[in-house]
Amino acid sequence: AADRLAQTAPDLCPDLVIGDMDSACKSVVDSYAERGAEVADLREDQDSTDLTKALNAAASRGFTRSIIMGEYMSVDRPDHTFGIMNSLFMCQKPQGPFDEIMVVSPLTVMRLLPPGDHVLSATVGSKCGLVPMAGSCSSITTSGLEYDMDAACMAFGGLVSTSNIVARDEVTVANSDPVIWTM
Repeated sequence: AADRLAQTAPDLCPDLVIGDMDSACKSVVDSYAERGAEVADLREDQDSTDLTKALNAAASRGFTRSIIMGEYMSVDRPDHTFGIMNSLFMCQKPQGPFDEIMVVSPLTVMRLLPPGDHVLSATVGSKCGLVPMAGSCSSITTSGLEYDMDAACMAFGGLVSTSNIVARDEVTVANSDPVIWTM
């Protein structure tokens, strides 16, 4: 992310560069440090992703909502997409400190919906999906989708609501267990 920021917005300097630094160019990191950025080299922590490290740092600074923007949904690295979903699950309530985390890329928006009732702003005609996290979702009810669900059970090996379409500009979701919303 540090290298990409330097390429796309060289005049910007982050407050914090954090991660295991395995993909960051040393000259870019050094340049940010010279411009006043704090650098947290956490290469000894290989059990969490750089995104989880960054979200934990933001939480320690008092943030409770986050929008992650970038080119994250890469077809050549589906493992990164699973890592992002795991970071959402670990860092958002009830497991983590964040009330809401949204991941935005040029191709998609993704967010974790913890158990409860949700009202989502959506773009009519957009492709969307709801995918269970951490096991099954024993009950999910939606409105505003072309293929609404009514107290459906979702699980891998069973129903997973992919390839749905937004039918109204407001989508409601009532889910018993965590699900990922994509659009």
